[in-house]
Amino acid sequence: MPPQREVFILGMREAARTFSRVLLIGEPDTPEWNQQYLRWAGAWLTPKLVESYAASDFDSFTPAQRESLRLAVEQFREVATTIPDSGPQSKDDVQRGATPFKRLQAAVREMVLDEWKQASTALVTEAEGWAGKRGWRSRRTEKELVESLLGPYTLPQSELYAEQHLFVLDPVARFVPGAIGSFDLALQPSMYTTTIYRNYDGSWNVHIHLGGAVRNGQDVPWGEEAFQEAVAELGSLV
Repeated sequence: MPPQREVFILGMREAARTFSRVLLIGEPDTPEWNQQYLRWAGAWLTPKLVESYAASDFDSFTPAQRESLRLAVEQFREVATTIPDSGPQSKDDVQRGATPFKRLQAAVREMVLDEWKQASTALVTEAEGWAGKRGWRSRRTEKELVESLLGPYTLPQSELYAEQHLFVLDPVARFVPGAIGSFDLALQPSMYTTTIYRNYDGSWNVHIHLGGAVRNGQDVPWGEEAFQEAVAELGSLV
């Protein structure tokens, strides 16, 4: 079960998806389109969206970010509480809610993306440092990603030349089942890959394929020894 902060963030992500559908519809001009427009709007224009918000869950962020989010939540709630439980009744309702929702979405996006970028950069930097200690060369590039709520963004990707093999430490996504971020460590050119995922508490785990069999694998805390073992096991598969 995700912690309360992640429940709020996931709710915002789903709301952002639905909000984008409302924007795509634009101005409906038939009764059928108008009904769909209001149904989709009702999925995000509701005070339930911010019920799981708690200011204390965001103590690790900057004062400016926390205050921006707090104000955005209050402004959104002020409008959303005027909407009937059955949802918005008119396009005017939706238009009143659109601006505070976009402000709330922007505040959440900034905080989630900042944290994810910092965690990802730290992970790549660690791996490159451990590789350097063993005389393995590395080359960093930027990978473009697109996710709901976060939109387009870039993260560091690293090519590691180790034990006569090329490995790629590849960012996958911030939003993955049961975690708050995932990378792949992939042996190139091959289909052999292991997963590194970020736990809800911010720590990382890597999946070690013992004996090359996924079903026998285990998740171990990310660290220098685990990184070297993952590289060695992937390299032994070719």
